[in-house]
Amino acid sequence: MAKFSAETVHSQKMLSLLSFCISVSLSLATLMSCVKDAKMEPSLIAGITEVNSIDATDNEFQDLMPLKAMVNQSDIIAIGEPAHTSVGFYNAKFRLIRFLIERDGVRTIAFEDSFRSVESINNYVLRGEGTPKDAIGATYRVWHSDVLVKMIEWIRAYNLKHVDDPVNFVGFDLANGAETAALLKQSKNEVNNSVQENLIQCAKKLDTAPKFERTDCDRCLALQSSLSKTSTNIDDFLQISYKYSVRRLCSFDNVALRNSIRDEAMALFLKKYINNLKSKKKMVVWSANGHIAKKALDQKEKPMGDLISAEFGKRYVAINIVAERYDTFSDWKFIKPQLKATVGSPEEWLSTYDREYLFVDLSKVEPEVLGLSSNNKELATMFVDGIFYMRYSPAMKLFE
Repeated sequence: MAKFSAETVHSQKMLSLLSFCISVSLSLATLMSCVKDAKMEPSLIAGITEVNSIDATDNEFQDLMPLKAMVNQSDIIAIGEPAHTSVGFYNAKFRLIRFLIERDGVRTIAFEDSFRSVESINNYVLRGEGTPKDAIGATYRVWHSDVLVKMIEWIRAYNLKHVDDPVNFVGFDLANGAETAALLKQSKNEVNNSVQENLIQCAKKLDTAPKFERTDCDRCLALQSSLSKTSTNIDDFLQISYKYSVRRLCSFDNVALRNSIRDEAMALFLKKYINNLKSKKKMVVWSANGHIAKKALDQKEKPMGDLISAEFGKRYVAINIVAERYDTFSDWKFIKPQLKATVGSPEEWLSTYDREYLFVDLSKVEPEVLGLSSNNKELATMFVDGIFYMRYSPAMKLFE
């Protein structure tokens, strides 16, 4: 796909308006007033609409109706983010999710965290067990934001008013070693003692990745096979999580393979949830842009979205959240901020429209704008179907 660009069109419009101003102005004051008008916001083209805010309390949802139109025929709506720990992305997702719950029949939130950890969120929103902070606190620390606490508080309140049609949460990521070991201990009556103990020892090593050696790989993978043969009652999710966690660690320095193994596992989890969706009910998938993409830029990797899209077709839509600039939690150096938009990126293109927030339905943008033609316009939605743009997203603060 060619680089996104709208600057030329905007510049031509401004030059034309300035020329008109100069030709009709009779005084310096009127000229300056006209020049001010010439700096007006560029007109939005087909497929791009302005979004009023990312404040979830803003329930005047007319600005989000283009999103509803885009997902109308789909029941799996994936919403990404370019980096974790940037609070603007969380705010945007909260408002979009509230809209999709109230106006589009979303009743399942598939959340990028361990299938085990997310049980704490589900127990809170369905039954009011524990506190909202404790529920979010059971997940990875990248989610420990007051925005997520407020979101599940809102969903809990929603569920109390809709007891016959509640919103539930599910997790679709791998369990960590401690969670896996605990689940294996609970399966005491399902496998013989020696296999169980060896599986638990392997599970504990999953949290000590640098010490996971090639000899561990052969032994722990063989044990997974024994687990499958020994018991038919072990939870499917536990088997998937154990198997793919070991495979992922055994890929060692092959980053593309490690990423693909994790995404394959997440897709397997999601497929199980999707197949259990109730009629006319929808699911939002909360994840990262890289995971939800229908194709990867790096052909060595196969993202979760590729696997889901291949099986469910147009039932699946992917929406990337992007920002011209964003900050991330500064204590974690492994999550990088973005100080300016990358040349040729969607956020650079959308920044030329000079709005705080925009939504783009790529299927409705003229192909020429995207460097395509009528013969290959389907390439516009090869990677994602929509884009939610914001000018800036600040870093989140940990609530603990």
